[in-house]
Amino acid sequence: MNVVLASVLKPVDDSRVYQKIGQSIAKIQNTNIQILGTENDGIPSCLPNITFVPLFSNHKKEAFFRIKGNKRFFSFLKSQKNIDLIIIHTIELLPALVFYKKLNPNVKIIYDMLENYPLNFKSQIYRSAWKSKVLSFLSHQIEVFSFQYLDHIFSAETTYLKEKQLPLYKTTVLENKYAGKLFNTIPSTDHLHFVICGSLTRVFGINEAIKFIELLNSCKKQPVTIKFTVIGKAYESDIIEKLKKINQVHNVECIGITDFIPHSKIIKEMLTASYLLLSYPENPCTKNCIPTKMYEGLALGIPMIIQNNSLWEEITTPTNSSIFIDFNKKSDILSIFDKIQTHKPYRKGPDKNALWKSEEEKLLNVIQTL
Repeated sequence: MNVVLASVLKPVDDSRVYQKIGQSIAKIQNTNIQILGTENDGIPSCLPNITFVPLFSNHKKEAFFRIKGNKRFFSFLKSQKNIDLIIIHTIELLPALVFYKKLNPNVKIIYDMLENYPLNFKSQIYRSAWKSKVLSFLSHQIEVFSFQYLDHIFSAETTYLKEKQLPLYKTTVLENKYAGKLFNTIPSTDHLHFVICGSLTRVFGINEAIKFIELLNSCKKQPVTIKFTVIGKAYESDIIEKLKKINQVHNVECIGITDFIPHSKIIKEMLTASYLLLSYPENPCTKNCIPTKMYEGLALGIPMIIQNNSLWEEITTPTNSSIFIDFNKKSDILSIFDKIQTHKPYRKGPDKNALWKSEEEKLLNVIQTL
């Protein structure tokens, strides 16, 4: 079976596309997989039946480039022979995917829905109101039109089943659980190391994380030495400047910022953390979604400090893994040392329910019965 996995802005070795979906499908006998995405500094695949195809530059993000990506993607598909299955991981490639399906009706196509794009465009404040409305409308129409041609849909979040009018008979939820082994992290007791990781954007709480760093550093009395690491890629110019500035503080280290960081390097840094910070601000786009790094933290036994959220509290309570605060309240942040002193996380070990294995079983069942 010849398989193509494709995205635009994600690196070819992206954790969901490559480490989860790609490596799971690679277990099927006589399967060859090509993963299309952005450049990743030449890091090769660790599996012989998976090939990376860096079709896009990681320096581009503007709308014109995303539209142009359709043409490049379609040209790639035309150059290949005997494709059996195509999975795309971004809405931008839906038009090219559907057109290719109409020309090649025997190929199976799947849309891996990672975001609620219509809701995101309406809720995020990156554009003018009229642009947001237009993009929200267009993204909805593109998805709805494509549903009739898709052989299956993977949804990264359970909430999308409620938020969107998906054809449920051919939709499977594949949550972003951790594709590795359980690990019981033992943090150092002589210092506190806070780690902020992943996509360093407004919507994912980087501004709140920076305020957290500044407030704790302003404390005259700190019970132990504290250190902060910010690791990941930022996209917004003002955020990049803020991170460059805070990187000059003696106990803050910023890694990546303008470059993609291999997921393995992020995990390695997470394992050195006393606490992960999940400082997501209140937003319709994220409040009902489960962050990937939450699953990673649960599986790796890493304590977390998380923005108040009833869904996330329900998920993390069985392991007592997390301290919940309001990152917008100065008093909550300044009381964190006291809360850490009384916090006893993971007494029964990391959370086995946070592992990808359960999602892999669902994925392989869909692929093998298409």
